[in-house]
Amino acid sequence: AQPEHASWSYVWQDVWGTKPEADVRKIALDWLGAQPEHASWKFTWEKLWEVAPGEAEVRKIAFDWLEAQPGHQFWIFIWNMLWTATPGDAVLQAVALEWLKTPRDYAGLMRRCLAGTPSPALSWEWSDKWKIDWCDAADDGPRRRSLFTEALTTLSETLPELGGWTSVWDLLWENRGQDPATHAELQKIAIEWLFLTDPEHPRWAPLWCTLWSDMPDTIAPGTSSVDRLSSQAIDWLNGPTKRPFWPRVWLALWRDCVHLREHLGSIVRFGARSDDFTSEPDAEVATCLRS
Repeated sequence: AQPEHASWSYVWQDVWGTKPEADVRKIALDWLGAQPEHASWKFTWEKLWEVAPGEAEVRKIAFDWLEAQPGHQFWIFIWNMLWTATPGDAVLQAVALEWLKTPRDYAGLMRRCLAGTPSPALSWEWSDKWKIDWCDAADDGPRRRSLFTEALTTLSETLPELGGWTSVWDLLWENRGQDPATHAELQKIAIEWLFLTDPEHPRWAPLWCTLWSDMPDTIAPGTSSVDRLSSQAIDWLNGPTKRPFWPRVWLALWRDCVHLREHLGSIVRFGARSDDFTSEPDAEVATCLRS
């Protein structure tokens, strides 16, 4: 594929998965240097990082990229991988504080990363009480608006530790109305939750599918929300541990992202989900692979 092609990274990942050798690594490093604005830059870099986290050359290219691409949609994800490896790093902290000087999506997520994850985890007490209050206020519009605002603020400030987070978010999503700002905020905090929560969480796939179904009917690479969600799903599908309900996510990507089908096929045939598919084959996934 041409270096600027939307699928370049997926083709390279398939080669890297079968031949993680020095010449393939150099191809990736050269590409990372030449294609800093590519929507899939993150995918290629993180594969090199997974093999050798902290390796000087891979770390440096990420630092250079962070300085050059502060507006890239995956900036915070690359920054957080470096931060997770070296929490408290003074240079990373300075880069983050500089990034926060400009209003950005996920600024709240960045501040939570810098501050550390809240602990101990919140109990279910708040969400259980809130849901009771919500039901009791079925005929009280002003009370419901107040409860909606309270919940949106609470979910934004406590994710992913709050017990019942997704059940409250589901109710807010179902009752979001037509306000574009509310819609965008609910999307944003859900994407943050997907990013921060345990990938084995049983609600990961259902929440992702809810967001994905809200995307436009015609899904094409290069759209910010689409790229962000598809990248999270690919990362999730490629994970080494159990992924509850993974066929739902895989099938949604297969249906809507033709440019990802070759990579999705490799994930199931000989990648991270191959053992799952062998032990518990999914009929719909099998039909897609035969098509």
